[in-house]
Amino acid sequence: MFVLPDLQTTATRLQIVPPSTAPILEESPARNAKHYGNEAAEVKELRTRLQWSSVHEAAKFYDHTGTDSWYYYVYGHSDGGPKNEAVSRASHTGNDIHGDVAIIRSGPAGYDTPETFTKTELANALEFYETRSGRKIFNEREKNRFMAKMGMRF
Repeated sequence: MFVLPDLQTTATRLQIVPPSTAPILEESPARNAKHYGNEAAEVKELRTRLQWSSVHEAAKFYDHTGTDSWYYYVYGHSDGGPKNEAVSRASHTGNDIHGDVAIIRSGPAGYDTPETFTKTELANALEFYETRSGRKIFNEREKNRFMAKMGMRF
């Protein structure tokens, strides 16, 4: 379970989550992505601001409330580091994620994606996956979104 004393409640567009998740949620400064919504510019900004040699999609995961119109998008890097347990559990791929990651909200074209989120919202979403499969939840939500477009809901 995550420890969440006195978390900053300011909503931001970007959160950095290192392998030791609880401390970052308590101590990291809130950051706003200047180029939110433009993937190429986001990648360039992350390389510059975080001094990552390369940036790639590491994972995606949905929140803990049941939404299927947006998800958390996780940028990773190839600079290594210890396994990021919280993000690995939540990942839609089931693969292990290593080192620090940068997380934004994103979603399919044509859907309204709330840009900002608090550290508490992110912590609650990551905590949700302590007892659930990230891959299974992602597939269920993707199916629900697709079926809703077809006029059906499960």
